[in-house]
Amino acid sequence: MDRITFIIFVLILALILAPMSGSVVVFSAEVPPAPPSNFFSSIVPALELSGALGKEFFLQIRNQVESLKLCLSRNDKKILVLLSRQTIYLIEENEVVGVFPTLTAARGMETPPGRYAVLAKYRSVTMEGQIGTPLEYRVENVPWVLFFIDRTYAIHGNYWKPLNYFGKEPSATGSHGCIGLTPEDAKVVYDWAEVGTEIIIQE
Repeated sequence: MDRITFIIFVLILALILAPMSGSVVVFSAEVPPAPPSNFFSSIVPALELSGALGKEFFLQIRNQVESLKLCLSRNDKKILVLLSRQTIYLIEENEVVGVFPTLTAARGMETPPGRYAVLAKYRSVTMEGQIGTPLEYRVENVPWVLFFIDRTYAIHGNYWKPLNYFGKEPSATGSHGCIGLTPEDAKVVYDWAEVGTEIIIQE
Protein backbone atom coordinates (compact mmCIF):
# COMPACT_ATOMS: atom_id res chain seq x y z
CA MET A 1 0.00 0.00 0.00
CA ASP A 2 1.56 3.33 -1.06
CA ARG A 3 1.79 6.37 1.22
CA ILE A 4 -1.20 8.25 -0.23
CA THR A 5 -3.48 5.22 0.13
CA PHE A 6 -2.33 4.75 3.73
CA ILE A 7 -3.04 8.43 4.59
CA ILE A 8 -6.53 8.20 3.07
CA PHE A 9 -7.21 5.01 5.04
CA VAL A 10 -6.11 6.65 8.31
CA LEU A 11 -8.33 9.67 7.64
CA ILE A 12 -11.35 7.43 6.97
CA LEU A 13 -10.81 5.52 10.21
CA ALA A 14 -10.38 8.79 12.11
CA LEU A 15 -13.73 10.02 10.81
CA ILE A 16 -15.44 6.74 11.68
CA LEU A 17 -14.01 6.44 15.17
CA ALA A 18 -14.07 10.12 16.12
CA PRO A 19 -16.15 10.64 19.27
CA MET A 20 -19.54 12.26 18.78
CA SER A 21 -20.03 15.75 20.20
CA GLY A 22 -21.87 15.87 23.50
CA SER A 23 -20.53 12.51 24.69
CA VAL A 24 -22.18 11.51 27.96
CA VAL A 25 -19.40 9.35 29.35
CA VAL A 26 -15.98 10.32 30.67
CA PHE A 27 -13.63 7.40 31.15
CA SER A 28 -11.12 6.76 33.90
CA ALA A 29 -10.37 3.19 32.91
CA GLU A 30 -7.36 1.00 32.37
CA VAL A 31 -7.98 0.45 28.65
CA PRO A 32 -9.34 2.68 25.86
CA PRO A 33 -13.06 2.53 24.93
CA ALA A 34 -14.21 -0.13 22.49
CA PRO A 35 -15.32 0.95 19.00
CA PRO A 36 -18.98 2.06 18.88
CA SER A 37 -21.60 -0.61 18.28
CA ASN A 38 -22.16 0.65 14.73
CA PHE A 39 -18.46 0.28 13.90
CA PHE A 40 -18.89 -2.91 11.88
CA SER A 41 -21.79 -1.52 9.87
CA SER A 42 -20.13 1.86 9.27
CA ILE A 43 -16.60 0.85 8.31
CA VAL A 44 -17.52 -1.33 5.33
CA PRO A 45 -19.59 1.30 3.43
CA ALA A 46 -16.90 3.89 4.15
CA LEU A 47 -14.22 1.67 2.69
CA GLU A 48 -16.41 0.84 -0.30
CA LEU A 49 -16.85 4.55 -1.05
CA SER A 50 -13.12 5.17 -1.11
CA GLY A 51 -11.98 4.44 -4.63
CA ALA A 52 -8.39 5.04 -3.55
CA LEU A 53 -8.27 1.81 -1.59
CA GLY A 54 -7.31 -1.19 -3.63
CA LYS A 55 -9.87 -3.96 -3.97
CA GLU A 56 -7.54 -6.55 -2.47
CA PHE A 57 -6.87 -4.41 0.60
CA PHE A 58 -10.60 -3.73 1.08
CA LEU A 59 -11.39 -7.46 0.92
CA GLN A 60 -8.71 -8.15 3.52
CA ILE A 61 -10.22 -5.62 5.95
CA ARG A 62 -13.76 -6.93 5.34
CA ASN A 63 -12.65 -10.52 6.03
CA GLN A 64 -11.01 -9.44 9.28
CA VAL A 65 -14.18 -7.65 10.38
CA GLU A 66 -16.36 -10.66 9.54
CA SER A 67 -13.99 -12.98 11.42
CA LEU A 68 -14.22 -10.79 14.52
CA LYS A 69 -18.02 -10.66 14.32
CA LEU A 70 -18.13 -14.47 14.03
CA CYS A 71 -15.80 -14.82 17.02
CA LEU A 72 -18.01 -12.57 19.16
CA SER A 73 -21.11 -14.56 18.22
CA ARG A 74 -19.60 -17.87 19.42
CA ASN A 75 -20.51 -17.46 23.05
CA ASP A 76 -22.86 -19.79 24.94
CA LYS A 77 -23.47 -17.21 27.66
CA LYS A 78 -26.45 -14.86 27.70
CA ILE A 79 -27.60 -12.11 30.03
CA LEU A 80 -31.40 -11.81 30.14
CA VAL A 81 -32.90 -8.63 31.62
CA LEU A 82 -36.65 -8.69 32.35
CA LEU A 83 -37.75 -5.10 32.90
CA SER A 84 -41.18 -6.04 34.26
CA ARG A 85 -39.54 -8.17 36.96
CA GLN A 86 -36.49 -5.93 37.48
CA THR A 87 -34.37 -9.06 37.36
CA ILE A 88 -31.20 -10.18 35.58
CA TYR A 89 -30.66 -13.84 34.67
CA LEU A 90 -27.31 -15.30 33.72
CA ILE A 91 -27.78 -18.18 31.27
CA GLU A 92 -25.05 -20.58 30.24
CA GLU A 93 -25.69 -23.49 27.87
CA ASN A 94 -29.45 -22.97 28.35
CA GLU A 95 -29.20 -23.21 32.14
CA VAL A 96 -29.86 -20.33 34.54
CA VAL A 97 -26.69 -19.97 36.60
CA GLY A 98 -27.43 -16.66 38.33
CA VAL A 99 -30.38 -14.43 39.28
CA PHE A 100 -30.00 -10.86 40.55
CA PRO A 101 -32.41 -7.99 41.34
CA THR A 102 -31.70 -4.95 39.20
CA LEU A 103 -32.63 -1.29 38.87
CA THR A 104 -33.33 0.02 35.37
CA ALA A 105 -34.45 3.40 34.03
CA ALA A 106 -36.78 5.87 35.64
CA ARG A 107 -39.91 7.02 33.80
CA GLY A 108 -39.00 9.04 30.70
CA MET A 109 -35.48 7.59 30.42
CA GLU A 110 -36.35 4.02 29.42
CA THR A 111 -33.85 1.19 29.20
CA PRO A 112 -34.07 0.12 25.52
CA PRO A 113 -35.40 -3.42 24.93
CA GLY A 114 -33.56 -5.42 22.29
CA ARG A 115 -30.67 -7.79 21.64
CA TYR A 116 -27.17 -6.51 22.24
CA ALA A 117 -23.73 -7.78 23.18
CA VAL A 118 -21.10 -6.80 25.71
CA LEU A 119 -18.84 -4.40 23.81
CA ALA A 120 -16.33 -3.58 26.52
CA LYS A 121 -15.57 -4.23 30.20
CA TYR A 122 -14.21 -1.69 32.69
CA ARG A 123 -13.44 -2.12 36.36
CA SER A 124 -14.28 1.52 37.00
CA VAL A 125 -15.39 4.57 34.99
CA THR A 126 -16.73 8.05 35.61
CA MET A 127 -20.12 8.70 34.03
CA GLU A 128 -21.81 12.01 33.37
CA GLY A 129 -24.70 13.21 31.23
CA GLN A 130 -27.70 15.49 30.66
CA ILE A 131 -25.26 18.41 30.93
CA GLY A 132 -26.96 21.79 31.32
CA THR A 133 -30.34 20.31 32.29
CA PRO A 134 -32.05 19.68 35.65
CA LEU A 135 -31.16 16.00 35.15
CA GLU A 136 -27.41 16.67 34.94
CA TYR A 137 -25.32 14.09 36.76
CA ARG A 138 -21.75 13.02 37.32
CA VAL A 139 -20.83 9.81 39.15
CA GLU A 140 -17.24 8.81 39.76
CA ASN A 141 -15.83 5.32 40.22
CA VAL A 142 -18.84 3.47 38.78
CA PRO A 143 -17.72 -0.14 39.29
CA TRP A 144 -17.88 -3.30 37.19
CA VAL A 145 -19.11 -1.80 33.92
CA LEU A 146 -20.29 -3.80 30.87
CA PHE A 147 -21.09 -1.44 27.98
CA PHE A 148 -23.59 -2.70 25.41
CA ILE A 149 -24.69 0.36 23.38
CA ASP A 150 -21.77 2.54 22.30
CA ARG A 151 -20.47 4.25 25.43
CA THR A 152 -23.90 5.27 26.68
CA TYR A 153 -25.75 2.24 28.10
CA ALA A 154 -24.24 -0.32 30.44
CA ILE A 155 -24.79 -2.91 33.12
CA HIS A 156 -22.86 -1.69 36.15
CA GLY A 157 -22.57 -1.57 39.89
CA ASN A 158 -24.67 1.09 41.62
CA TYR A 159 -23.41 2.13 45.07
CA TRP A 160 -25.44 5.34 45.38
CA LYS A 161 -28.94 3.79 45.51
CA PRO A 162 -30.41 2.13 48.63
CA LEU A 163 -30.46 -1.65 48.57
CA ASN A 164 -34.26 -1.74 48.83
CA TYR A 165 -34.55 -0.06 45.39
CA PHE A 166 -33.22 -3.11 43.54
CA GLY A 167 -35.85 -5.46 42.17
CA LYS A 168 -38.62 -2.89 42.68
CA GLU A 169 -40.64 -0.60 40.40
CA PRO A 170 -38.06 1.91 39.04
CA SER A 171 -40.34 4.61 37.60
CA ALA A 172 -39.43 7.19 40.24
CA THR A 173 -36.16 5.79 41.59
CA GLY A 174 -34.43 4.33 38.55
CA SER A 175 -31.46 5.21 36.40
CA HIS A 176 -30.88 7.36 33.31
CA GLY A 177 -31.16 4.20 31.20
CA CYS A 178 -28.43 1.91 32.48
CA ILE A 179 -29.01 -1.40 34.25
CA GLY A 180 -27.85 -1.18 37.84
CA LEU A 181 -26.84 -3.92 40.26
CA THR A 182 -25.53 -3.84 43.78
CA PRO A 183 -21.73 -3.62 43.62
CA GLU A 184 -21.43 -7.17 44.95
CA ASP A 185 -23.79 -8.59 42.31
CA ALA A 186 -22.20 -6.46 39.58
CA LYS A 187 -18.79 -7.97 40.37
CA VAL A 188 -20.22 -11.49 39.90
CA VAL A 189 -21.80 -10.54 36.55
CA TYR A 190 -18.65 -8.71 35.43
CA ASP A 191 -16.41 -11.68 36.19
CA TRP A 192 -18.80 -14.13 34.50
CA ALA A 193 -19.53 -12.17 31.31
CA GLU A 194 -17.15 -11.89 28.39
CA VAL A 195 -16.85 -9.39 25.57
CA GLY A 196 -19.34 -10.68 23.03
CA THR A 197 -21.75 -12.16 25.59
CA GLU A 198 -25.30 -11.58 24.33
CA ILE A 199 -27.57 -9.26 26.32
CA ILE A 200 -31.32 -9.66 25.83
CA ILE A 201 -33.53 -6.94 27.30
CA GLN A 202 -37.27 -7.66 27.40
CA GLU A 203 -40.30 -6.03 28.96
